[in-house]
Amino acid sequence: MRQLYIGRWLNGINTFFKMGWKYNLSPEAEYRLKVIGYYFNKSNKNASLTGRYFGLHRNTVMAWLKVFDPHNLHTLEPKKSAPIRTYRKKTPEHIVQKIIELKKQYPAYSKDKIAHILQRDYGITISASTCGRVFKKFKLTFLWRRPESAMRFKKHIKKRQKKKRPPKQKQVSRPGQWLQIDTVIIYHAGQKVYVINAIDLYSRLVLSYAYKNPSSKNAKDFLEKLELFFPGYTKIEMVQTDNGSEFLKYFDLACIEKNITHTFSYARCPKMNSFIESFNGTIQRECLLRTDALMEISRLNKKINDYLIEYNSFRPHDSLDFATPLDVYSEYLAHSAGHLFDPSNVHKKIWTHSIFENFLLIIGLCGTLKANFFFLYTQKLSMQDFHSIFIQTLFPSFSLHTFRFFFCLSLIYIEFVLNFIERSHYSHLVYKV
Repeated sequence: MRQLYIGRWLNGINTFFKMGWKYNLSPEAEYRLKVIGYYFNKSNKNASLTGRYFGLHRNTVMAWLKVFDPHNLHTLEPKKSAPIRTYRKKTPEHIVQKIIELKKQYPAYSKDKIAHILQRDYGITISASTCGRVFKKFKLTFLWRRPESAMRFKKHIKKRQKKKRPPKQKQVSRPGQWLQIDTVIIYHAGQKVYVINAIDLYSRLVLSYAYKNPSSKNAKDFLEKLELFFPGYTKIEMVQTDNGSEFLKYFDLACIEKNITHTFSYARCPKMNSFIESFNGTIQRECLLRTDALMEISRLNKKINDYLIEYNSFRPHDSLDFATPLDVYSEYLAHSAGHLFDPSNVHKKIWTHSIFENFLLIIGLCGTLKANFFFLYTQKLSMQDFHSIFIQTLFPSFSLHTFRFFFCLSLIYIEFVLNFIERSHYSHLVYKV
């Protein structure tokens, strides 16, 4: 093997590494020493070949060679990149103290006024920007903000709270564990209607309700209806919404009061709300029309209610293996409640128009006792009292759990029940309060 000698004191490229360790060089200086070692030993003093090997320009290699001193390897250390002549503040100390004194004496004066006073009364010519820099350095900008000041300002600036984000994995094992909520806007002839939709990620049960304006109070009202939509033993654990204003303030406070976790999707990221976004397209395609914006809210909600009955109890779903949301929900209910419910029987009794007929029959039989559905709702009589006083005496097999289940599913459609009573042949059985 041929050995190249560089002078009488250096032989071979390994000596360069040993010298780097000996002189305790920085990583950048060791890298430059490695490049110079390659230049002398491997490339036969060819700067272009050395530059191609290390990905450097040959001028860079030559610049390092010019400063290289074999007797002082610290010459390879990178030089400081700071400018040689830096800006030095030239404001004299007595002028700075005068600016501070005037600002404390007149806290409401701006930097321009302080600079003018210095020139007028003290003969000190100084720019307003210099006064502003002094204010900023010594924190004198907002001296006028005092609690006793008549000026309105934020005395305590609240730190922006970080929004909760939903889990990345959509794994649900029970109804009510994860719900997504969103709003659909119907616009026609200068009129707008806002339809708030919600979907349960486990059973795909949906609920929709129309409002005239997208306020957070209406969103809170929808959340209360959503709670009544599920039976008492199915608790809503988490709701996921976008960053719309209707899902803030009163809606967020209601979630805190009800111990419901409220999570937000990222801005301009509708894929995070994929389930409810899909239903938004479905209900606009199969139910809603543009002219519905001109319809009365009660009539529109009746139309939406009829569609929800079809969607939840009749329409097959590809994601549920062509089952209905009610089939999935009733199957879970049967496994969780055991002997209380039969899935085949639940499907016939809930989410169809027969649910109203069953209630009307009970109300009609209890009409002589003045205990009907509307009396129960307006007088705030508990379901347990109503069940023990009236229902249990007439229907011993009609358990409290079954009654609560029927009651909660029907309560959100009170105005629709009224319309149904007027059109049905059961109206003569109902005792009207």
